[in-house]
Amino acid sequence: MKKIIAIFTLLCSVFSMAQTGDAKVDKMLKELQEQQNSNTSITFTFNKKTYKDKASFTETDKKTFSIGTSLLSEKLMTTQINLIVDKKKSGTYTITSGNKNGSVVLINKKYYQFSGTVKVNIKNKKVSGTFDGELYEITKNNPKPSKKSSGKITGTFNS
Repeated sequence: MKKIIAIFTLLCSVFSMAQTGDAKVDKMLKELQEQQNSNTSITFTFNKKTYKDKASFTETDKKTFSIGTSLLSEKLMTTQINLIVDKKKSGTYTITSGNKNGSVVLINKKYYQFSGTVKVNIKNKKVSGTFDGELYEITKNNPKPSKKSSGKITGTFNS
């Protein structure tokens, strides 16, 4: 799990840079900037508090599909959600704590593993959907998520 958090943090810092010279990274940065300037949104509720931010939708080289808050967000270091499903295709995806893709949530400097379902609807270039599940805290002393749920999380996203 530390590896996932380290990769997540590294990606955040890479995406905060301008042009890199790498065509794939530059393309992804351009897509993220376009999403940042559009009406994309992701809203979620955790422990009776609602969070809303710009959304980011990215297909990876491994053909997984990442749904989350924009990596260009001003709130990047306080609230971040990144849900990874198997492919960029409409459907219902189940994410478990043992999921190799590592769906992670950062809220108020605490990291959590997401476990639940993500429903994705893709029509033309528009992406929308919902997610519902539980968050399990990942502490500095233990790279594995807690076995006890920290609470329920529900949300929506759209482009």
